[in-house]
Amino acid sequence: MGPAEKRLYQLKRFALPIPEALIAVIGLISVFVFPEDQFFDLNGLAVLAFASGVIAIPIGIPLVFIKVHFFWFDIAYIVAGLLMVRFVETLPDGPNIGAGALVFLGFSFMISGGSSSLRRLRAVSFLKRRG
Repeated sequence: MGPAEKRLYQLKRFALPIPEALIAVIGLISVFVFPEDQFFDLNGLAVLAFASGVIAIPIGIPLVFIKVHFFWFDIAYIVAGLLMVRFVETLPDGPNIGAGALVFLGFSFMISGGSSSLRRLRAVSFLKRRG
């Protein structure tokens, strides 16, 4: 199997969801560093980062089975996440509970797609260097 047909899971070190886990850990630490009663906005951002990072790990599993040189699914994940967030912003009544869940899911899609494209770029560079 040539380097063009390799999948991301076949390159073991590039298949690990390290950026998603890092975002989740930073979000978790930030939840404790910025208490809700003093830093309401920062705490909300930290909860969003933590939840989106945790949700992005299982959402990104299908992206690991795509060929290394094929970036379209990563771009589709990012665009789908952006559309979810934009949909919630344009609701006429304002966001409700279901729309809030859609925001978490949208950010998770964007994190997963961005992380996968970053890992895919690194894998392509690694394969070109290796020959």
